[in-house]
Amino acid sequence: MTRLLPALLLAVALVGCDAAAPSDPAAARAAGWADLSSPRAVVLIGIVDAEHGRWLTVADVEVATGRATEVVGADGVAASLDAVGVGAGVEVRGRTRADGTVRADVLRLWSPTSGDAKAVAGVIDAFDDRTLTVDGTHFVTDTLTRWLDADGSELSADEFKVGLPVAALGYVRDGELHASVVKRDR
Repeated sequence: MTRLLPALLLAVALVGCDAAAPSDPAAARAAGWADLSSPRAVVLIGIVDAEHGRWLTVADVEVATGRATEVVGADGVAASLDAVGVGAGVEVRGRTRADGTVRADVLRLWSPTSGDAKAVAGVIDAFDDRTLTVDGTHFVTDTLTRWLDADGSELSADEFKVGLPVAALGYVRDGELHASVVKRDR
């Protein structure tokens, strides 16, 4: 059975849990969906609520950016951090820090008007060089798609086969659901 999960705030290490994440970020953290107090890889998808210098607030989480942060525009081309402002739709890939903030490694822009972020947990129905189908939901894959083992370690796409249980997190761009993270289920 497919589970569609609200994707305002999802911790990569927890994508694929049996229950849907609460849509309220504070409730999601309280439910263990994103325990930001322990270092781990995370993906945040949401709207920039505030900007103060090199700091952004996304889904009630403070995100630190810097010179090492890779910024990718909605078109997939490198962009400047100056392109990110209040109201921008972003996908943040980074690591949590001891103070509960997130250090952004990659910041990918998306158009909030083009569609929503989604996560689906289920079994891989079909998979080829460009598309992944998880319980009937089609995702486009590309060079920015991250492939993770159940423990959060990086894998190659070649290690994912039809029949494998996974959780996939993506966002709609140009009418297609693009896979951001595909993670083996436990």
